[in-house]
Amino acid sequence: MSLCVFCVLLCLASGGVFFADYALFTDPSTGFAAMGSVWLRYAFLALLLFLIWFFSLSIRRRSRPERGYRSRVMTAAFGLQALSFFASGLLLSVSGVSALLGGASLTDPVTGRLTFDIAGLVLSVLYLIAGLWCTACCGCFAKGLPQPVSGLALGIVATVSFFLLCVKRFVVSPTSIQRVMPTVDILTAMLAMLLCCALLRALYLPEDAREGRKLYFWGLAAFLFCFCLTGAKLLYLLTFDTVSVADAADLPVLTFGLLGGALAFRMVRVARRVPPQLK
Repeated sequence: MSLCVFCVLLCLASGGVFFADYALFTDPSTGFAAMGSVWLRYAFLALLLFLIWFFSLSIRRRSRPERGYRSRVMTAAFGLQALSFFASGLLLSVSGVSALLGGASLTDPVTGRLTFDIAGLVLSVLYLIAGLWCTACCGCFAKGLPQPVSGLALGIVATVSFFLLCVKRFVVSPTSIQRVMPTVDILTAMLAMLLCCALLRALYLPEDAREGRKLYFWGLAAFLFCFCLTGAKLLYLLTFDTVSVADAADLPVLTFGLLGGALAFRMVRVARRVPPQLK
């Protein structure tokens, strides 16, 4: 448990470091680093991921009946995630529909480029479906029941939503390896997608011997990127009054980081509860 607390505190401190870097050592107009090499920042993130992986080796194999146990932590985490999916999906869909009803053109008549965020409207629908999946998971963890296989399709939709968010950030946002914030945004969406894949593997498929270690690693990695680094970015945007409706897509990512942290905490509790003869 002490290693999990240490990793959580380290991730929170890293979020504070990146907020200070965005506010003090980054040009707000271009997004390029005004001081220091960007490779030092990426090396710092790589070191954090290595430490999380190293500490995940302490997680032992968990038993099969664990999938049917009741968990208040996971119930609260999935409930919060469902609320964020629904809130973000409704906000993005209302914004997209109001733009269409207001006569917004899909393309620029001069350049021919897309001016309407079609990907954002599709993403809002996927978010609403993903909210149903999180609601079903929340109910199963609250009652102590195993997840029904029928929920796998809804979970796949949640994975596709994070994949679409990753593609949207890579295509729409002007990204570069020298611009740390857009690059971290892409990595964040990728880690959210990978954690969602690990959750689907753990909830619906036959158990893997190293399942606990994988969930611990992907959970804390998502907590680092999705909650700590995304929270640092949103706090930076709020400070400089540059938050827009499009940033509502970050809300499910932010709470998914909390879900990853709750999952890592649960893996530590499970490893302590397994009898010695099963270890």
